Amino acid sequence: MKLLIVDDNKGMRTTLRELLESLCKEIRESADGEDAVSAYAAFRPDVVLMDIRMPRLDGIEATRKIRSMDESVRIIMVTDYDEQDYREGARKAGASYFFNKDNLIAVRNCLEGLVSNCGSLN
Repeated sequence: MKLLIVDDNKGMRTTLRELLESLCKEIRESADGEDAVSAYAAFRPDVVLMDIRMPRLDGIEATRKIRSMDESVRIIMVTDYDEQDYREGARKAGASYFFNKDNLIAVRNCLEGLVSNCGSLN
């Protein structure tokens, strides 16, 4: 599996990479939504892990732009902000799943099963 990790916090990107590298053939990282859109176009990963609040372009808008390039991509929101407005915005933008950063094992479980172990966005 090819994975793109999008988060403005370098420490979180490192944590996710270390947690998930055994599942992935290749991992790339982006520090904001604008870079993520460009990276997606060049890399074409199978899965994108997307933060919500980031500089230049937030994760919801980046999700919308990536989804417009490829309707089949799995975009998983991984954020500190577990609010209904964010969940709804992510769903409307095309995110497949939504996880809080305090439960990164759930993200790993989701990727292990390629969404079969994931809960619903709703």
